[in-house]
Amino acid sequence: MEINTISELNQKILEKYNSGGHSRVAGRYSATDIYKMKRGELTPENFFEPKPIDMKGVKNIFRGYAYESQLLKEFEGLKIEQERNGDDQLKIEYKVNEDITLVMKPDFVLPKVVLETKAPNKLKDEIPAWYLDQCEVQYRLLNKKIVMVLVNAGDNEYPLLLGIEYKPSEIRWKNICKVLMDFDTKLKELTKNKNQN
Repeated sequence: MEINTISELNQKILEKYNSGGHSRVAGRYSATDIYKMKRGELTPENFFEPKPIDMKGVKNIFRGYAYESQLLKEFEGLKIEQERNGDDQLKIEYKVNEDITLVMKPDFVLPKVVLETKAPNKLKDEIPAWYLDQCEVQYRLLNKKIVMVLVNAGDNEYPLLLGIEYKPSEIRWKNICKVLMDFDTKLKELTKNKNQN
């Protein structure tokens, strides 16, 4: 492939991030879907529709990948013990019930703690609401302490890695299961009605 301008390169990167995403399957839900379900961003009506990624989204994903990749190299160099699936993150699946599978891919699973890395535009001193369900799922499926790690590459006096420990919640877990079951029921009803028409 020949690229003649930076504009063309940006366009190719944008196209790459918008091509070949995984197709959704009824009954299989990602831990990162739950907050979107609660907010009404992910609905039974739009569940199977691909969501386009704009340049802001590309930058957020790119930064996260870059920091995570470098952290992995640092961990390996420091010989920090962790669980991985070869060169890839672990993929954990959990049966909520016979019809629903909850899937998650934690960033770094160490012997006693799970590190969920984020590369925020602004530093935070508490876990944002949109990550709480993801942290709860990790706690329930791995039964380990969950720490959100903010990668701080900004020009400031704070350390490179800032950690915020997640406090598990039985109420949140029950609510997550209910949200998934309600969503799955509505999705299956919608699919059944479409197939009958």
